[in-house]
Amino acid sequence: MNTTEYKLFTEQLLKQAGKIALKYFRKSNADIKSKEDGSLVTIADKEIEQFLRKEINKKYKGHSILGEEFGFTKSSSKILSKFTWVIDPIDGTASFSAGRPMWGIMIGLIVDNVPVLGAVYAPFTDELWIGVREKAKGKKEEYVSYFNNKKIKPLTPYPLSLTPKILATTGPQYFNPAGKKFFEALAKKADSVVYGGDCYNFCLLANGHIHTIYEQNLKVHDYVPLLPILLGSGAKVTDEKGKEIQDLTKPQTLLVTKW
Repeated sequence: MNTTEYKLFTEQLLKQAGKIALKYFRKSNADIKSKEDGSLVTIADKEIEQFLRKEINKKYKGHSILGEEFGFTKSSSKILSKFTWVIDPIDGTASFSAGRPMWGIMIGLIVDNVPVLGAVYAPFTDELWIGVREKAKGKKEEYVSYFNNKKIKPLTPYPLSLTPKILATTGPQYFNPAGKKFFEALAKKADSVVYGGDCYNFCLLANGHIHTIYEQNLKVHDYVPLLPILLGSGAKVTDEKGKEIQDLTKPQTLLVTKW
């Protein structure tokens, strides 16, 4: 499919949404609250998602939307559209609330259960990552990733048999006992372990700065926008058992590697 239109539309949306986020970042008017699951939400999260939903509905009335703050909205047509947009208005709300710059606005597009587009915009640093599934002449469809509109060079996935120079995760408090044991085994082989970062970690991995990331229980809005970026950068994306991520309707464990 031709994803150029969706790519341009998403880029424009993210830049506009970024202006909303910066109105509240490091300001006293962010109105930070805790949700039932213990995660944080701010007025910026809600305002951004409402804006994105409005613009997507205006442009693509037959498409469905899944967002972190306002859930799943079916297509306005009688038959559920095969197109579903996935929104995480601020991934890394804890960092956002703490005034740390490691957060981003994420948008993904699923077509027939295939993530065909994913984008992350970091407004504070004005950095944009976007991955799209494209078809070149005479070739099969494949993922291509861009950082600030320049193609990311696909590199070899970092083999777990080697020592990962830099290993990252949001925080060990999110692991179950089995996940904690798995992560500790990775950490023993790593030269360095960094915590915090959320979506920003994955983007740094796409650029080649981080080599391995392990996260458990990522919700659909947490990982779907990241998949095209990671796959287009040449990263290997699986669960801890080495299986590729296929079911985009439920939480997943992600083990991502790249040289």
